[in-house]
Amino acid sequence: MKKLTFIIYCTLWLSCCIACSAKEDKNTFVFKGRIGGMGRQMHLVYVDSSGKYAHCNIALENEQFHVEFKLPEPQVVEVNCRRLMKMVGNGFVPCNSGSLLFVAIPGQTLEVNGDLKKDFVDLYPGGDAENDIFREYTSQMHPIENESVNLMITNWTDSTLTTEEKAANLQKMERLENEMQRIRMDFLQKYVSSVGGLWLLEDMLQRTQLTMEEAERFFSIADKKYEKLTYYKNIATRIQGAKATEVGQLVPTIKTSRTYDGKPFDLAEYKGKYVLIDFWGTWCGACISGMPQMKKFAEKHADKLVLLGIAKDNRETWEEYLSKSEWNWKQIVAGEGEEDYVVRFNVQGFPTKILIGPDGKILKRTVGEDPAFYEELEHLMK
Repeated sequence: MKKLTFIIYCTLWLSCCIACSAKEDKNTFVFKGRIGGMGRQMHLVYVDSSGKYAHCNIALENEQFHVEFKLPEPQVVEVNCRRLMKMVGNGFVPCNSGSLLFVAIPGQTLEVNGDLKKDFVDLYPGGDAENDIFREYTSQMHPIENESVNLMITNWTDSTLTTEEKAANLQKMERLENEMQRIRMDFLQKYVSSVGGLWLLEDMLQRTQLTMEEAERFFSIADKKYEKLTYYKNIATRIQGAKATEVGQLVPTIKTSRTYDGKPFDLAEYKGKYVLIDFWGTWCGACISGMPQMKKFAEKHADKLVLLGIAKDNRETWEEYLSKSEWNWKQIVAGEGEEDYVVRFNVQGFPTKILIGPDGKILKRTVGEDPAFYEELEHLMK
């Protein structure tokens, strides 16, 4: 690998500049440098002070760039370019190996210089404590993940492959996945007490890449100095939520005004009836495709069953979609903190459905769409 140069500058010195003050710049992150092979534009994604994803298009002139933005806290930021997206037909396969990943810290400048000559991002910023740690993970993961994704796409798109060749590719993908899991777990064991480590732990929880017992073990050794980070808080909430939403537990409180019809909602008001909670999103094809059957089932049991949709979505997109749909049951869009029901219920996949009994206890929890699910509900609701 061609040696790349990465330099981190602390921007506290800007306090003495005429144009800037320490107060103005303490939350500003500066990202600059030269990257060959990115094309004319990069797309940067981070979480802003409202807790929502913010997107920034960065123009490159002669491969050079400079952008500044406000960060509420240290976090992992990703930068993408179209050339390195794994395109399949009209869509693409999302994978971290196609993104430049680094830890962004308010009040710092990260300068990245290098060239992208492969079919994945072989560029790993360092120079400060957090990025020196995080690059140990990305530099190991990116080549392996890229190889695995390429094999998967080959199996999907190459019609000349024999059954035996596809099977061989699947076996190799399984070996690569085992290696990636080893890298993830080793990294958490060494570096869970880091921004990148906590980012990875939450990501693995969301993707069910480790058990709740493993997550608790890693989280128990995380340094409390990170407890104000959103990653840390979300992990704690998910672990607590996993325990609180097991079958047999009383369902946690859902009381909110973040409803489609604008009327306050309190789950406690529906005690005495069955409630089927459906976690979904307008972006989730499987969620949408399963709604007709769910609606049919609910109409059959309208005398004793209430449907509640909880969306993980952009509110405007969600409202526009519902205004044109026939999904006329109670609808909520998840928010932040106590109203982030996706985190509070430790939802790890979409759709997730949870059946609540008349006594308020959780009777069934499932992920995905399966016609047999409603047969089981028939039995549970007798």
